[in-house]
Amino acid sequence: MSLNTPDFINGFQPTSEMKIFIGILGYMEMVRMPSVRHYWSQKSMFHNIFVSSAMARNRFELLLKFWHFTDNELCPEGDREFKIEPFVNKLIEKFQAVYTPGETFCIDETLVPFRGILIMKQYIPLKTHKYGIKIFKLCTANGYTWNMKLYGGKEAAPGSSVPTKIVTFLSEKLINAGRTIIMDNYYTSLELASILLDKKTHMIGTLRANRRVNPKEVTTKKLKVGEVYAKENDRGICILKWKDKRDVLLLTTKHGERQGKLKGELARYKNLLQF
Repeated sequence: MSLNTPDFINGFQPTSEMKIFIGILGYMEMVRMPSVRHYWSQKSMFHNIFVSSAMARNRFELLLKFWHFTDNELCPEGDREFKIEPFVNKLIEKFQAVYTPGETFCIDETLVPFRGILIMKQYIPLKTHKYGIKIFKLCTANGYTWNMKLYGGKEAAPGSSVPTKIVTFLSEKLINAGRTIIMDNYYTSLELASILLDKKTHMIGTLRANRRVNPKEVTTKKLKVGEVYAKENDRGICILKWKDKRDVLLLTTKHGERQGKLKGELARYKNLLQF
């Protein structure tokens, strides 16, 4: 029977099955089949009693067909995240309700693999999965996602750069508490370091050599393996060069150039920077 027949559509009522429905979607992500309908196949190769006993196939396909979070007629022009935003916000609300990050956390981006038709889909050739949905994330040192923001396309950020806007947005509820943010060279800048210091928050991040106002004395310095050379401004923002297997530029507001333990601290944060 077609899902478009009146018997199916007229029987669509408020349901308490959505938790089961979402659970099946999560299970399908972990246990892959050639198609959705294979989860209800009676063939011995594909037979899956877990899914078939939880919900009938026609019911699952009906819920999937009519699953919406917003009224399409209310969508602002050009807002690519509008349709999914309420669901994402509810997830973030739950993520933040059960856990509070400690002193140190990380901000980075990830690519959720996806090859279907979607205007938000990104192509990043250097990633393992080259096609997908890009998400900016705030994660703890143990990998827990505490906040996130979908990337819907090129964004404008009046008054500040896009990376600075992303960091301040994701960390808004955690600043002014003496925490430390770890980040990569996409986000790290002197502008962001100053903003975070004003909000009683430290930052440590790898730094691109071509950033404006980088001290050339540091960026052009020739070093031997294990050596560190740094310069610090009046606000305590330290830009340094560290010779590991290759040259690493770093910006930190937590370590000064005159601190004797600087080299040891760099080794301590090496794994976080790689993460």
